Amino acid sequence: MASLIDQLRDHREPTLLLYLANELPSQQRAELERILTTDADLRHELESLSALQSEVMGGLADLDSATSLHASEEISTRRVIREMRRLKLEMDSKAPAQLEASTLRVWPRWIYPLAAAAAIIFILLGLWGFGFIEIPPAMPGPGRPAWTAPEDDFMNPGLAEMSP
Repeated sequence: MASLIDQLRDHREPTLLLYLANELPSQQRAELERILTTDADLRHELESLSALQSEVMGGLADLDSATSLHASEEISTRRVIREMRRLKLEMDSKAPAQLEASTLRVWPRWIYPLAAAAAIIFILLGLWGFGFIEIPPAMPGPGRPAWTAPEDDFMNPGLAEMSP
């Protein structure tokens, strides 16, 4: 009982259309008829929907009578069902869409880490070339003096005072 009242509150028009089409269960139909005897607004809305439904059905009947069918309804139904079955069988028999071999690119697995390493090296060289990072030489050698950090680069000022 409460479910029909909630249904009328939330979905008033669809519930009334189900009532007009005689598709409500008998218990809900009896409950709705009881509510209609007491609720004048709901009864007025049902009457307007009923008038609209009869107008639409009359218009559809006029259209049906104006355009005659070339075949009987039974033959038309058989044709539609036959066509649906044919299309279903055709779809089932087709293999899934395959891409051509020329569109597929298969790279060896070793290419991916190699490409990642090359990208990292390229980025580091670019940053070093523009002066964003400074890479000191690894070891002093002949023709290469030992690299010393400038004194203002020390993080701890106490260590800068201690350096010789």
